[in-house]
Amino acid sequence: MTQLIPALSGRSRLARRPGAPLVIAVHGGTYTSAYFDLSGRSLLDAAEANQVPIIAIDRPGYGDSPMLAAEQMDITGQAAFLTGALAAIWQEYGTDCAGIVLIGHSIGAAIVATIASAPGNLPL
Repeated sequence: MTQLIPALSGRSRLARRPGAPLVIAVHGGTYTSAYFDLSGRSLLDAAEANQVPIIAIDRPGYGDSPMLAAEQMDITGQAAFLTGALAAIWQEYGTDCAGIVLIGHSIGAAIVATIASAPGNLPL
C-alpha cells in the first residue's frame, strides 16, 4: 500500500501507453484497495499487462486513508471528498492519458456513480 496523494492510500500500477485511460477503482464496504489486487485475479496486474495505468484507492476510513467527519461518510460526502482527490490524482498521474475511467464495487459503485453525475472538471 502506498500513499497516492497526501489524503489517500491505495495501490497502483502505472505502466502506460499513450492514449490509454487512467483507471481508478473504488472498493466497497469492509474491503480496501486489496480487493482489486487478489493473487491470480488482480485487476491491477491485468491493467499493467495491457499498459493501462490503474489506481485502486482506499476510501476514507480504510487502509491508511483518513476518516472523514461522521456526517461526510455517506455516499454523497465521500463522493464530494473523492472528486477533489481525483482531481489531484489526475494532475499527478494523468499525463498522456485519454481521460479517467471509474470502476466501483458495491458501495464504491454508488460513490462513483455520484461522482459521474457531477464530475466538475474531471475528464470522465
